[in-house]
Amino acid sequence: MIIASSDLLAVIPGRLAQSFVSHVPIKVLPLPIPIPPFDIRIYWHERYHYDPTLRWFRSVFVDLFRAK
Repeated sequence: MIIASSDLLAVIPGRLAQSFVSHVPIKVLPLPIPIPPFDIRIYWHERYHYDPTLRWFRSVFVDLFRAK
């Protein structure tokens, strides 16, 4: 929402950018230079390892960003 209402730009993963196109007035353009692949990692405190809500959230996050 911030990007759509400003003269700023953001470099974000393409799938994430495409998910915003139908909700906010933005343009998704390819980068003019190649960007090497990068890892996405999640970390949490061990006390929350078995918390049901956070286990669900981690599984959704992993499914969303898993390499295809």
